[in-house]
Amino acid sequence: MVGLEKPWEQYGLFITSGAALVAAYKYAATSRAAFKAQLLPEGSPERRDLMARYLMTPQQVEFAPYWSRTLRLKGLAALTAPLLWIAWRSSMPEGTRA
Repeated sequence: MVGLEKPWEQYGLFITSGAALVAAYKYAATSRAAFKAQLLPEGSPERRDLMARYLMTPQQVEFAPYWSRTLRLKGLAALTAPLLWIAWRSSMPEGTRA
């Protein structure tokens, strides 16, 4: 692997990759739930259940298109974490790596 010779460096990559995928899925699911909740009638039990399950505020449901974009961008940003890990480890001079 590029700049990842030691096992703990590789584990760091695997851990950040897993965390990034979990975060991206969480943001995508919340984004989809915001649109679903917006379509449901105000005060319905299903809408309240969606809002409680995904920890959404009424403002997030009201402005679902804006929040959907924001949450999807956060998910994409989370997916860059493994790339940043590789870039950081690869940019270190050979003698400075622990």
